[in-house]
Amino acid sequence: MRTVLNNKGTQASATKQHILLVEDDVADAALVQAVLDRSKYPHVLQSLEQGEDAITLVKQQSTVADLILLDITLPGMDGFKTLSLLRANPSTETTPIFMLTASDDMSDVIQAQELGANGYIVKPMLFSLDDLLSAVECVTNIPGAFIKVGNHA
Repeated sequence: MRTVLNNKGTQASATKQHILLVEDDVADAALVQAVLDRSKYPHVLQSLEQGEDAITLVKQQSTVADLILLDITLPGMDGFKTLSLLRANPSTETTPIFMLTASDDMSDVIQAQELGANGYIVKPMLFSLDDLLSAVECVTNIPGAFIKVGNHA
């Protein structure tokens, strides 16, 4: 498990939005942290490297996150299986979950949507945090909404 930091690099307060990142690539996790740190969005980022860690966290805590960013290609349990188990848990069944992946394959996009993801972000992240927050707001306010952000050139 990586550390939990807010946008000031210090211990977070309860008023910050909790973002759970499940990403095994250190560089990609650092990029997400950098995007969040450049923003004025008050947050706590908790980063895990494996799907199993996310499922363990969900079983241990009643409130896990306000937003989950989930990679598809993870060691051990992949992101699709992790997504399925997160959706089956009452504490995360309605939490906005965005897949964060290098795959722009339409079959992956469809599978993510069918398993209950609210959005699909293709790495590299070539968009602003405002774009992501707008997408999260949209899927939170419109039941059944699904948003795909980014693609490869």
